[in-house]
Amino acid sequence: MDFYEEFFGVPYPLPKQAIRRCEHVIKPQDVKDVLSVVASNPEGNFLAWRHLKAHWKGLQNLFGNGTFSMGALIGVVTSHFSAPYDLHEVKAFFKDMDVGSGARSLEQSLETIELNIHWVRRNEEPIFQWLSSYLQ
Repeated sequence: MDFYEEFFGVPYPLPKQAIRRCEHVIKPQDVKDVLSVVASNPEGNFLAWRHLKAHWKGLQNLFGNGTFSMGALIGVVTSHFSAPYDLHEVKAFFKDMDVGSGARSLEQSLETIELNIHWVRRNEEPIFQWLSSYLQ
């Protein structure tokens, strides 16, 4: 049994019947907030990203490419990414994708990921050293 199944009591990915039940509980205007809360948790960040990728077409159908909602979803799900692999993953997923009015948000999200990567590279060692000396 994996962590997700043990913690939530259901396997991941969620069974289709569970997703169908949730569709009526989470209103479209709340999707961004739910994904944002999940993505802001270190344990949920990857889950939110996987969900966005798996349901991208459905979300486009729900919100349309002409709204700012799709860009907002990209931003909230990727804003905590801080590894080169994350940057590669986002670029690869959206490479040939029409994100409509979310194009600027996608550019900003990629810039944010690059800044996060730079911040980690610059501060990882000093923080590690400080914590090591502080906890001894």
